Amino acid sequence: MSVVKSKRKQSQFEVFHHLMKMRQRITDLLLRDFGYSFEKFNKKLEKRYGGKPYEELTDTQKHDYERQKKRSETDRLERSYFYMQNNIEETT
Repeated sequence: MSVVKSKRKQSQFEVFHHLMKMRQRITDLLLRDFGYSFEKFNKKLEKRYGGKPYEELTDTQKHDYERQKKRSETDRLERSYFYMQNNIEETT
């Protein structure tokens, strides 16, 4: 008697094939540029504070500037991580 195809184990070839596909997708995603530009973000921050350079800001403005810059970098990393995670899950 034969086993129904949906109840069969994956063959070694299928496992290897899926592994290589997933590895290629991960490599492609890691090599992508997510369109984030530190220069554009710094210009945006300067514009937010009236075009003043960092040295001319008050202490509270400097604190806010640093906090926003840190949050932006963290958000960028999280967005790229979740983007990669979602694309990897689609391939499996």
